[in-house]
Amino acid sequence: MPTPKDRIRQFAVPTTMGFFLFMNWWTGAVRLGGVTQGEIAFMFPTLFTPEFYVFSIWGIIYMLLIGYAVYQLVPGQSARPIHRAIGWPLTIVNVIGGVWLVTWHLLYLWWSALILAIMLALVLTVFMRLGVGRHKVSELDFIFCHLPFSIYPAWLSVALIANIAIALKQMSWSGFGISEPVWTVALMTIASLIAITVQIRYWSPAFVAVLVWAFSGIWVRNGDIAPIGTMTLLLCALLIAFVLVRGRKRLATIL
Repeated sequence: MPTPKDRIRQFAVPTTMGFFLFMNWWTGAVRLGGVTQGEIAFMFPTLFTPEFYVFSIWGIIYMLLIGYAVYQLVPGQSARPIHRAIGWPLTIVNVIGGVWLVTWHLLYLWWSALILAIMLALVLTVFMRLGVGRHKVSELDFIFCHLPFSIYPAWLSVALIANIAIALKQMSWSGFGISEPVWTVALMTIASLIAITVQIRYWSPAFVAVLVWAFSGIWVRNGDIAPIGTMTLLLCALLIAFVLVRGRKRLATIL
């Protein structure tokens, strides 16, 4: 039976999600800080910043999160352990996500990076509590729980690295004398290692797909710069191969 805490959590999720979405709309509509979200990434261009189309993934993430917020409101869902485990971390993410938008627009880039790091930690907590890819789930749980919280942490990983790179660019950081293309390959390698680390314990093709999507934008924008072009393709091939090999083992255990 649902408890009063379940009811509070059940309505806290869509309420805070509404706040996050409102802040996303409002900061863009009023051009807080005189810029839109997308313009900031190109005010301090880095070679890690992908082509503009890649950022459309935020729309997919928002739709999936709205789907989860509605799904957990359905009668019979309120007292489920799965929602008790992830509802409050997601609520916190929604609230601080609105704060992140403000720091991003006002070019407090190191503060925005810190907030993104907290968001990533919380969403990864959700991902792990769900045990994505570790056991068989219903189609509805996969679509409304596992899928959104596979895509979300993957994109936050990319966004955090990009945020740090842009903050360093704002500071006119010299890179210790190492060329920007080499640093870009290093950052992509770090992102790939994060994905591989996740895949070692879990299996989430969607997580890897997000990184491949982001890397495709880097390749489209900067693929003609050595060694970015070649290394981007190699990292994408490695990620896809790893998830396929790991997937065979996971499927054998959950099917």
